[in-house]
Amino acid sequence: MATRTNALSQECRARQSETEEAYAKRARELLKRCAAEIAQPEQRQAVSWSEFVAWLLALRPSVVANSWQQYKSASCFLLERDIDRWTAALAGSRDPGEMQKLASKLDKRQSALRRLQAAGTQGCLPTSQKTSSCKAKRFSESDLRDIVAEAKRIRSRYAGDLADCLIAAKRCGLRPTEWAGTRLITGGDPAVLVLRVPNAKFDNLRSHGPTRTLTFDSLPVSERQAIERWVARITRNAAEAPRLIKALSDRLYGITRTLWPRRKKQIALYSARHEFSALAKLRYSPAEVAALMGHASDVTATDHYGRYRSGTLPPEVEALRDRLPKPDPGETLRVRRKLSAKLDRLPGLREGPAAAHSGF
Repeated sequence: MATRTNALSQECRARQSETEEAYAKRARELLKRCAAEIAQPEQRQAVSWSEFVAWLLALRPSVVANSWQQYKSASCFLLERDIDRWTAALAGSRDPGEMQKLASKLDKRQSALRRLQAAGTQGCLPTSQKTSSCKAKRFSESDLRDIVAEAKRIRSRYAGDLADCLIAAKRCGLRPTEWAGTRLITGGDPAVLVLRVPNAKFDNLRSHGPTRTLTFDSLPVSERQAIERWVARITRNAAEAPRLIKALSDRLYGITRTLWPRRKKQIALYSARHEFSALAKLRYSPAEVAALMGHASDVTATDHYGRYRSGTLPPEVEALRDRLPKPDPGETLRVRRKLSAKLDRLPGLREGPAAAHSGF
């Protein structure tokens, strides 16, 4: 048990390190962009944090809220890291003159950080043609069949990988970045498929734990084999996994726009997770849905993911609902039950499993 705990701790630290590296890279790119826009070439290394924050705030009306939050988080991270360095330098100084200069520089950075932290998403663009606002939350089985057929028709080298990836994503509901760390758990009943999935957002406390467990006992053989092939493929070389996901995403982008050029919302890899969430809501409680999706709270899926409208379910959806994995009871208990508590107090508002329809 101790070995397992240590391994999970190391994995979480690795994911946190990757997140911090991504933040630092994004912030440096923004700093470089800022310097190129507001400073002369010979002065680009001298752009202050105050100038950068002012530039970033002026950029807000030209980006959507999600992008702004990413820019803000990355910039705050790098600025906080810089503040830590100056704080350490001030603590180690004994020269009064130097201490005064260091304190002044530190104060300016802290002031810039407070200004940036106080900035919300007011004034951001409502939507963009480049963000999730144009990605479909509905991903039907017929669309899946059409995509796979088109990939084969154009003889894409990724046709097999794309088919396995989409089938696995629709049945498992993983974030694309989680596949590289997913493991098949062997042993026990050979008819049961068990996946151990790393929760991508555990490092910033947005998940119920470091991993989640998906247990399937009603999958058709062909779908089980597709999941097994995809897990074996994506975990074969961890360093290559991001490039493979990007290649499949690009191929899917081209295929969907060929098949449905007039659709306003196109299917993306993440669409499969939305579809999984909608199906799970038909069968499980909010806390169980959160456990299956790796959320810390049972409110997240309700607020941010698709659902089926009330009405009669088509036969296709009824069958797919029965193929869903079972949530782990221990993981379900770790979910913060905000929504469940409200529904328990107002039982008339609790949705029954039959309240569903085929649209979003």
